[in-house]
Amino acid sequence: MPTSFFNKPVTELMGIGRVSAEKLSNLSIDSIFDLLTHTPTEYQDKTKVIPISDLVSGQPALVIGRIIESSIKNTRKLSLTCVITDETDELRIHFFNSYAAQKDQLKTGLYLRCFGSPRQDFQGMTLYHPEYETASHPTALIPKPYLTSVYRGTTGLTQYQLRKFCDTALSALNSECANNLSLPIEFEKKFNLWNLKEALNYLHNPPANDVSIFQDDHPAKYRIVFEELLAYQINLQQLKKQYQSQKAPALLHFQLLDQFINHLPFQLTQAQIRVAQEIRQDLAQDTPMLRLLQGDVGSGKTIVAALAALQCIENGYQIVLLSPTELLAEQHYMNFKAWFETLPLQVGLLTGKLSASEKQACVSQIKNGKIHFIIGTHAVFQSAVLYHKLGCVIVDEQHRFGVEQRSLLLEKAKEGCHQLLMTATPIPRTLAMSLYAHLNISIIDELPSGRVPIKTSVMPSSCREDILLRIKKACLKGAQAYWVCPLIEENEQLEAQSAETTAHDLSVNLPDLKIGLLHGRLQASEKNRIMDCFARGDIDILVATTVIEVGIDVSNASIIIIENANRLGLAQLHQLRGRVGRGSQASYCILLYQLPVSQIGFEKLKVMKNCQDGFLIAEKDLLLRGSGEVNGVKQTGAMNFRVADLFRDQYLLPTVLEAAEALETKHPEYIDSLIARWKKVKNIDYSYV
Repeated sequence: MPTSFFNKPVTELMGIGRVSAEKLSNLSIDSIFDLLTHTPTEYQDKTKVIPISDLVSGQPALVIGRIIESSIKNTRKLSLTCVITDETDELRIHFFNSYAAQKDQLKTGLYLRCFGSPRQDFQGMTLYHPEYETASHPTALIPKPYLTSVYRGTTGLTQYQLRKFCDTALSALNSECANNLSLPIEFEKKFNLWNLKEALNYLHNPPANDVSIFQDDHPAKYRIVFEELLAYQINLQQLKKQYQSQKAPALLHFQLLDQFINHLPFQLTQAQIRVAQEIRQDLAQDTPMLRLLQGDVGSGKTIVAALAALQCIENGYQIVLLSPTELLAEQHYMNFKAWFETLPLQVGLLTGKLSASEKQACVSQIKNGKIHFIIGTHAVFQSAVLYHKLGCVIVDEQHRFGVEQRSLLLEKAKEGCHQLLMTATPIPRTLAMSLYAHLNISIIDELPSGRVPIKTSVMPSSCREDILLRIKKACLKGAQAYWVCPLIEENEQLEAQSAETTAHDLSVNLPDLKIGLLHGRLQASEKNRIMDCFARGDIDILVATTVIEVGIDVSNASIIIIENANRLGLAQLHQLRGRVGRGSQASYCILLYQLPVSQIGFEKLKVMKNCQDGFLIAEKDLLLRGSGEVNGVKQTGAMNFRVADLFRDQYLLPTVLEAAEALETKHPEYIDSLIARWKKVKNIDYSYV
């Protein structure tokens, strides 16, 4: 099947001009294939014409009649009324907010076919704002024998227009690709797949007698979803092979690494030892490491990253740790500097808020190789930063960075570069099998000994006074607390308490306690000062935005209160809760909510109250929010599938993996056109590595 047809812009189709194309683009529809795969969200049965005399108030119906009266009232907003008859009775049709041209469309004597839910009012049976078509003869309005598709829409496009555009694309598909198959016949038979053209035609115009079309596993839906997942999987595997075909430095010396492990003041967990060994073996190969390190909150990923850094440095290479926020970068810098204090290496911090002279000095030392371990934010891949001998890149909270950003950093290596991607947000197995199929995955599934479970409570905001008394009592006994607010400034629409207002209120209500305020708009020096004060115990309650979500480690902090918790995602709530429970004392998390709360909001709070396992929480997050919004994936565009949904379609993944291997082995000539069809769909980035 010619790929060029699928990749043509929608403006190549008759009836779609620039204005319509711009509106379609709001639905991520830019190519003909985008339009063909804009599959219906539901179907309406408009195959049976109901006599007007048989209409029932509130029940959707299709009627055909001749217009016997049509009038328009020129009030503040035009109002049009017409009356139709089908010889059994009469029916009033009413349009508010009408327009003058609509009266010409609904002239007396024309025949009208309309669909909607009639209502019995004081003037009789009336149909308000129905979908309609007109013709000069009733035979032109006889309904077609298939269900009517309903599409996800956008402002400025009616369902009638969307159906017309999709039908035009189908007509082009059927005429231009009449004798071509999308995949080998034997392959489609083996995996019980319909032909692509047949499936697309069926999905947009299913016969009225097929009630199974409403099921997610209908063969036509199955075919389209299967192909999208198949294209995605094969492309990831190709990218992995392409990456591994490159050369990278084999890091074979471990003396400094082993020396560091032997002098640690604590024992590594068995999970940390296992994962560290996997990374050590990867770095010892002359092919680039591409590994994702997962670990629940507090599982000890940072010390594993330190081991990777030492292996790289001992072998004469520099290593970069890329952090999503300055606060986290600064936290990492302090931790690594303390750990490596007695070792013959230099740790440097490079962020955007350094002074010009500080930045220039740091960049100079990086270029001449005097800084071995560089920790920083987006500043580390700016064009002015040149590396002496870059051998490995560690990306913390990797889902916050796009492909282009990581590529800019990797390009600074003079030869192939190892990559270690880290996330503190556990990734559901379903997502890992798909989004990260091109990565080797290591999981730290064990917490360090001595970690005390965090007791989580869910309370309404009306209990604030009781909470204040509990916090005061605990802090006067030496405890410290976080009070997290989603916003920096007041927003009446969201009804969320701002950090600034909360800090002021706490200072008034708890005058015996020292209150601190931390948010992303503070200067780096001020954030450091506040965190130092909190770490020393000079601040009793730290009021903060979600800037403390990751990287903050104060062992004496044993209480965290999260305002408007129902508004946050489960993964984010789990990260925030992980700021406490890092010492030996009992720790508490209080989730505050403000009515009204949606059903999903209550579900999230219930999950947090009853579960401490980050992987189970991630699975629930996937169920509640959908694959497109988990782990920041929606922001990167990597998982915004056109028709597939990883939670709904996860049962397909083992078969898809088998099919990908079969296609690569027996029918490789089909792969390029398969990937190209789906690669052009807007907002799906298949170069995600």
